[in-house]
Amino acid sequence: MSSTPIVAFLSDFGLSDSYVAEVKGVILSINSEIEIIDVTHQIEPQNVLQASLMLQRTAEFMPSETTFLSVVDPGVGSDRKVVAVETTRGVFIAPDNGLLWLTVNDLDVRNVVAVENYQYFFNEPSATFEGRDKMAPVAAYSALGVEVTQFGPTQTGIEKLDIPSVRAESETLVGEILYFDRFGNAITNITLENLMQFEASQLPIVYYNSHEIGHIVTTFSDSDNGTAMAYFGSSGYLELAVNRGSFRRKMGAESGQQVAVNYA
Repeated sequence: MSSTPIVAFLSDFGLSDSYVAEVKGVILSINSEIEIIDVTHQIEPQNVLQASLMLQRTAEFMPSETTFLSVVDPGVGSDRKVVAVETTRGVFIAPDNGLLWLTVNDLDVRNVVAVENYQYFFNEPSATFEGRDKMAPVAAYSALGVEVTQFGPTQTGIEKLDIPSVRAESETLVGEILYFDRFGNAITNITLENLMQFEASQLPIVYYNSHEIGHIVTTFSDSDNGTAMAYFGSSGYLELAVNRGSFRRKMGAESGQQVAVNYA
């Protein structure tokens, strides 16, 4: 392991309450030398898909042997499991609700366990804050080198995440908005790989609902201030934005709304 154990922490807790501090406090009370990296705590409440995408794009940039703690948990207190997944990249700890599906699918998995060993929990776990009382201490012990098989019984896999698919309709790709970043940019489920399915003789035009956005550009400076635009962002997905503005606010856009790329 590296000399400094690292926990990368992602949640939908926001920053106006004490939840993030409580989780960090539990981790640091087990070992104050652990370095905690905040991935983000601004995931939209209970948006497991957004959390999954954020984790997927972040994991590849973290040091090897990082422990990833991801807490977006609409099913807290139910019979859903907490899992610890050991991979070649590091150990991932999260509710077993599909959050880990995208990331773990890209990695070589060594072990998957259901986190059930009370020896590693923080006091008597709360039914409404398992992120603090179960996942945080397990993340801390994992970062310190405790084998994941100590946290509970092994299982064969994890819950799959249902991801909206991109449809090909004649000369059109039809996708949708998955989520928005803090700038109001809309991240869709359309990838460059999707577009490469077509052998087009002309540049495609992007539509949001009935609004024509225009051709796909390379960067923000390719459009005028206040103008809606489409481009492939650093996430690898087609994004919709307003140069020096908010696409979400200007267009009244919402997650799940249709985005189309037309080659006709």
